[in-house]
Amino acid sequence: MAPLLQKYTQEMRHSFANYGSLWGQVIGQDNDILIESGRYHPITCLRFTLANILSKASRGQFVVQPEPHEPWVRRPDPLSGSAPSRISPSPASATKAPILHQAPSSTPAPAPSPAPAPNPAPTRVAVPLIPSITTSTRRTIEVPQFIRPRGPLPGTSESFVAIDFETADAKHDSACAFGLVRVENNIVTARWYGLFCPPRPPTPHTIRVHGLTQEMLKNQPTVKERWKEIYPLLQGVDFLVAHNAVFDGKYLKSCCEMAGFSPIDTPMHCSLKLCKEMWPTHQRHSLDVICGMLGIQITHHRADSDADACASIVLKTRELLSSVG
Repeated sequence: MAPLLQKYTQEMRHSFANYGSLWGQVIGQDNDILIESGRYHPITCLRFTLANILSKASRGQFVVQPEPHEPWVRRPDPLSGSAPSRISPSPASATKAPILHQAPSSTPAPAPSPAPAPNPAPTRVAVPLIPSITTSTRRTIEVPQFIRPRGPLPGTSESFVAIDFETADAKHDSACAFGLVRVENNIVTARWYGLFCPPRPPTPHTIRVHGLTQEMLKNQPTVKERWKEIYPLLQGVDFLVAHNAVFDGKYLKSCCEMAGFSPIDTPMHCSLKLCKEMWPTHQRHSLDVICGMLGIQITHHRADSDADACASIVLKTRELLSSVG
């Protein structure tokens, strides 16, 4: 079987070598197949070649007899722009697939240039380009043109808390993770992240979303046990914000009720709605898409990362809107 496989490989290589130049001629010793250049599709030529191989194998006459063919023509390299070169395979390797090499240039090689001096360490130069944002990675993220939202906007110095919930199911008492970021005077002053033991195990759908399983949550404190350390962080700010505030607002109200606290009466803003108003022609406004557009790092569907990303969106949109007055 091994010799037959080896001869089959050689025959296929020869056929593809012919196709690499002009597909040449594939001539069967007994069945007289003639395929001229450009007359058949390459798949048809391959079928004829396989038929020829099987016919020879059935008669025990599997002998490789490569036909002479035009030398290979190398196409110009789109990157280097080198000119086409003709390369002929050597007689000793006529049955092997040709190997392309760079053709020697007819022009003399240029004199080697002196080694460039080492560049100094790069320094970050903040150049205010609107609508662009200079990030900490020393590159400028090009932000699409935006539209100033209608209606009153939060002040550029107002304090806020960005929040995010992950849930075990669709019911409003099923919060299983919570993250918040508190910002005062455009500076992050507090962060909180923790897991809750939900009243019901996570569904397969929610596990696919955030990766939190019942094994990871069953030994965690309940919302009632942990809310007393969260509630004070939500007080004393000008507004709360979440990406899809309708969703997170319902779970926030439910958590306060389960823990025996009065509902939060702080105004709630939605960064999703803000992004839709600023970039109405953008196809998607999900948190991960907006973060990619603004150059914000995020681990999506992790409550602490989502809350941090939501706070960053508010700060970056403040920067954009304040720059245009």
